[in-house]
Amino acid sequence: MSDNQNSESSRIYSLFYSFFLIPLMMVVFGILFYLLFSVLTDEPTDINQLLLKLETGSMRDKSNASYRINKLFSDIPNSIC
Repeated sequence: MSDNQNSESSRIYSLFYSFFLIPLMMVVFGILFYLLFSVLTDEPTDINQLLLKLETGSMRDKSNASYRINKLFSDIPNSIC
């Protein structure tokens, strides 16, 4: 009887791990990886942040910021001017 009960308990644990805990861990690690990747590759899109990069950034940051500012202003329709 005890052997049968251990077998059932073992089956319940294996079902719990394979259908709940392992997929949950995969989702959590996927979300953490996505958040880490988005933080590492975050680029400023606000004009004030870009102007700050133009003033204080490295040469690469300055060229990237000037390109983005140029792109922002070239997307403005000509009817405003």
